[in-house]
Amino acid sequence: MIERRKQLLALSALVLPDRDPPAAFIADVHAESAGLRTVWTYDHLSWPALKERPWYASVPLLAAAAVATTRVRLGTRVATPNFRHPVTFAKEIMTLDRISGGRLDVGVGAGTEGPDATVLGDVSRDRRERTERFAEWIGLLDHLLTHHVTTVRGERFSAVDARQIPGCVQHPRVPLTVAAAGPRAAAAREYGVLVHPDTFEVDLLATARLRSAEPVG
Repeated sequence: MIERRKQLLALSALVLPDRDPPAAFIADVHAESAGLRTVWTYDHLSWPALKERPWYASVPLLAAAAVATTRVRLGTRVATPNFRHPVTFAKEIMTLDRISGGRLDVGVGAGTEGPDATVLGDVSRDRRERTERFAEWIGLLDHLLTHHVTTVRGERFSAVDARQIPGCVQHPRVPLTVAAAGPRAAAAREYGVLVHPDTFEVDLLATARLRSAEPVG
């Protein structure tokens, strides 16, 4: 009961990837890490209100932050199928988990009709289409992160002899948390993904790591 209370009181913070130069992001993460369980950053290609300002990629920033810290967990909010392909993203997730020594969390979602959905010139999708696409996306991502070799041919996403060696530090894979409700939440639960009804749109929130994912090896 005491341990459960400690988990629920654990705090997380959000550091925007707009710090310029990027070294300022690392300094902020290092400062924010004192007493916090997780430091998150946005996994978006841009942000409408800040589109004329510098905005950096989440994966390289988190890799640098992982090297600069030793205890705090690091994570993305919120990776989506809008511009992330499961094969390439799984490789990046595995690499980040290795660099951080098993301190990575990944927030995922179906995505919305915003800049991330249009930047690649893709077609517009309604909520049902985004939900179905997310179900296939999260299924393939889960498979890639839990198998060394994957060949799956899907309707929207495929992997052919995709290698994930040596695999994640955390077992069975990096924890995935989905910001969703309804059908999207159901699709995520099928693959053992923690469902969080919050959309993560806060700078400071109470969070609990309800799913065990301890480093192995």
